[in-house]
Amino acid sequence: MHAEDAVAANRLLALSLDRGSLPGTDAEHHQLIVRFRTDPGYASTVRQIAEPLGLRVLGANQQLGLVLDPTLASPFSLRSSDLAEKFRWTSANERIIYGVAVVGVATFCYPTAESFKEPGVRQLNAVDVDKWIRQAADSLQDRDDHSGHDIAPVDALAIYVAEKAVSQGKTKLRSDCTVHKIGRVLGWLADQGFLVQDKQNRELFRSNDRFRLHVREIAANAAFQAICEAMNSEKH
Repeated sequence: MHAEDAVAANRLLALSLDRGSLPGTDAEHHQLIVRFRTDPGYASTVRQIAEPLGLRVLGANQQLGLVLDPTLASPFSLRSSDLAEKFRWTSANERIIYGVAVVGVATFCYPTAESFKEPGVRQLNAVDVDKWIRQAADSLQDRDDHSGHDIAPVDALAIYVAEKAVSQGKTKLRSDCTVHKIGRVLGWLADQGFLVQDKQNRELFRSNDRFRLHVREIAANAAFQAICEAMNSEKH
């Protein structure tokens, strides 16, 4: 490993972890991403330096930069305490509802194995995702064997649908409804760089390739599989 390559690799990782830097607007970032995509030796160096930091390189996008996935032991890993601080849930049921909301957003964008092979934008909003989750819950409840899944995903969905979809306050949605919670999840995913919020219609979001690659990594999750299978069975 050459010293100059190591310095350049560290620089690319630093830029990739900086949500304010994108190859499309940062000339240095752009040059390093082009090098990563065209120089196998440099790409290998980047991966070697990323590994001790608990980072896996899932892909490299000309617009988004490196798509990094932190392991649980990584200092860059998202902790459950981080989510608790962000969403400030006050009960175990509320925590489960937020978890279902995150999985619901992911399955809404990528409902089949084939969808992971299709890069491109998915448009979504909180109301549509909420309908998607509730339809999946209805379908699972109608299936006696739960398709071999552990009962946990079904229970989680039951907790989700027990809360009102919409609870309207004087000027905005109240916090005690699932559409409000999904809206918060969508906003958080946009802050993390996984979605893009429409500048004109703030309730509309678009996915990106970073989200696709990360969702592909969690697609074996039981809740993810349960929702996907339930929704796909609705179409037949």
